[in-house]
Amino acid sequence: MTIAGALRAGLAGLEGRDSPRLEAELLLAWAMGCSRAQLLARRDDELPAEVEERYREGLARRSRGEPIAYILGRREFMSLEFEVDRTVLIPRPETEILVEEALRRTDGRPVTLAEMGTGSGAVAVAVAHYGRGPVIHATDCCRSALALARRNASRHGVAGRVVFWRGDHLEPLLSAELQGRLTGVVANPPYVPTGDLRRLPRSVRDWEPTLALDGGPDGLRSYRILGRQAAALLAPGGWMGVEVGAGQAGAVTAILAAAGFDRLVSLSDLAGHRRAVFGELPE
Repeated sequence: MTIAGALRAGLAGLEGRDSPRLEAELLLAWAMGCSRAQLLARRDDELPAEVEERYREGLARRSRGEPIAYILGRREFMSLEFEVDRTVLIPRPETEILVEEALRRTDGRPVTLAEMGTGSGAVAVAVAHYGRGPVIHATDCCRSALALARRNASRHGVAGRVVFWRGDHLEPLLSAELQGRLTGVVANPPYVPTGDLRRLPRSVRDWEPTLALDGGPDGLRSYRILGRQAAALLAPGGWMGVEVGAGQAGAVTAILAAAGFDRLVSLSDLAGHRRAVFGELPE
């Protein structure tokens, strides 16, 4: 089978997907161990039997609903490529607003930040990579996720400025002599109400880690914990930014206000949805 023939077969197998041609090309390039550009330049080449078998395996996994990011083992975020697997949430473009605002607030200064629930490390690594100056203490309760995040930090040359801690929420930092010393805290916490998990798209519900999705009965459990912990860790005038789910901005704003934050603002994504809430502690 030629590359062109394999792509035609992939298109047929992926019929009904939003981007079947793109996915077929990505999966075949993955099977061949080359880039899409290299793949398309060799359309008349014959596929070795082992590559064809790997490609068929990838198509079968995708047909069962597995996210293509997990099959490929990577996902782009903030123009950086991150290793991902099923132990971590797949980074999403909507989260970039959190990183962009954090970068605006740090403005390249050598400040100390924290991130809760780092997963693949995408947020912490992107802030460290583009911010140049910040040191970031990133937490996660999953040992394998932290190992993956460390690899991503090394891959992008920021291993010396991202410190990883294992534990729940920001708890590890409270006992690490960091209280009152942080400039900022960022987090994309689990925010899906427990009862709504079953209504998530199958590609999310059946494949991505429930721990990174389940926000408790009302979806707000982590915000209440984070508000209290961040208020203890931040220096006067320090700031906190969190991603929020649809319709949660008002409730999260109230939670942060009750924790002592003021100058609260919500930021909208390109679709006009309020996607993040930021607040500051009084000076």
